[in-house]
This record gives sequence, C-alpha cells and structure tokens, in this order.
Amino acid sequence: MALSNLGPVLWACADSMRGSMGADEYKDYLLMTYSMLKDKSILNIGDLDDNDETLAKWNDGSISFNELLDYAITKDIVNISALNLESDYLDTNEI
Repeated sequence: MALSNLGPVLWACADSMRGSMGADEYKDYLLMTYSMLKDKSILNIGDLDDNDETLAKWNDGSISFNELLDYAITKDIVNISALNLESDYLDTNEI
C-alpha cells in the first residue's frame, strides 16, 4: 500500500468501527489510538517542531484525528515499517 493511501484507509476503518458508538466514547477511542500509535513509534509526532501549527490545532481539539494523520503522512512522520503488515486476517477477496 502506498503511504499516500494510508490516511483514507485508516479513516474508513475508524468510521466502520464507530458504528453506534457515542461521540464521547468515539473521541476516547481515537485518543487511545493516537497514544498507541505514538507509544509504538508509528506516529512520530516528536519529529514536529513545537511551534507546528497543525500539531497545536490537534492539541487544542480544532482538527480531527483524520486531519492529523493526513498531515503526518505528508510530513513523513508515519513509520509504516513499525506496522505488522503480515497478517492472518481475511481480506475482501477471501470473504
């Protein structure tokens, strides 16, 4: 998968997982996901300048997780090599 396609794929997954989840619960889920991606060094926000405008918008809640991921991908701070892309999960061809 091309790096430029990662953001839309992650957002589509998040949308499908939300289902009937309430907004507050979904926000908690996104914050947990954000923390996990940072902790596993997949999302390297530390590589951004402290004065980065988009990071400041994320921190004050004025942009979505999708917007942050899209921005992170354009800044090449998403470490896809840290992802375990070898999986036993079914893809759409196997269903």
